[in-house]
Amino acid sequence: MTIGATVRAAAAMGVCAATLLGAGCGSEGTDAASTQRAAADFRSPLVCPNVRSTAAALRMESRIGDVIFTADGVRCEDWSETGNPTRYSGRAIDDGTTQGTAFWGLQPANGKFPTFRVSFRTYPGNVTVGSLWVQLTTTDTVAGWLPTRILTRAAFGDPWKSNASHVFGELDGKKVRVVTGVISNPKDGTWDSPNGSGAAEDAWFMTLQFAS
Repeated sequence: MTIGATVRAAAAMGVCAATLLGAGCGSEGTDAASTQRAAADFRSPLVCPNVRSTAAALRMESRIGDVIFTADGVRCEDWSETGNPTRYSGRAIDDGTTQGTAFWGLQPANGKFPTFRVSFRTYPGNVTVGSLWVQLTTTDTVAGWLPTRILTRAAFGDPWKSNASHVFGELDGKKVRVVTGVISNPKDGTWDSPNGSGAAEDAWFMTLQFAS
C-alpha cells in the first residue's frame, strides 16, 4: 500500500518519532496566546504540553478524488505536543486509483478519548465535500493505550456511530460516505513515514467513497 498524502497547502512539519508508552517529544508547550493563534490557523499544528502518550496512527483513504483534510476543535488535554490531527490540516489525500492512502502518526494522551471535527474539500477546485465529528477511543493494554474504535457523527447533536459507514457529504451530485474502523500495523514497512506512523501498533481508519 502506497503512502500518498502530499503537502499541497502546508509546509512540511518537523518530525516527532515517539516510542510506545513514551511521552511526546520536542519542545515545551506554547503559552495561551500562541496556542490560540495555532488553533485559528488550521495549517499550523496545535502545540500542546508534553504528556504521557502512546504512538497511534490515522489511515486516510480517498476513493472520490483528491481531497484536502482539515481538523479543528482539537483540545490539548487529549494530545501530546504536535501529535494531533491539526498537524495534517492542509494536506491532500490523493485519489484511490493512484496514491490514495495516507498513514499519519498521532500521539493521543494516555487514557483520553480525543474528539474533534474534520472537513474535506476538493483539490483543486476547493469545493466543500462535507464535515463530521470524530471521537477516537483506546483501551489500556500491556502495549499501551491502543486504538479500539472510531466514532463519527455528521452533526454535533447526532448520536455517535461506532466503526460504521454513513453518508456525510456530497460531491458532483453524488452522496459521499465515510467508512471507519481500526486496523493493525502489518509491520511490512507500508506504514513507515516521516510522521512516525510506523511506530504505531494499530490505526484508526477513515475511507471516503461514493455511496452506491
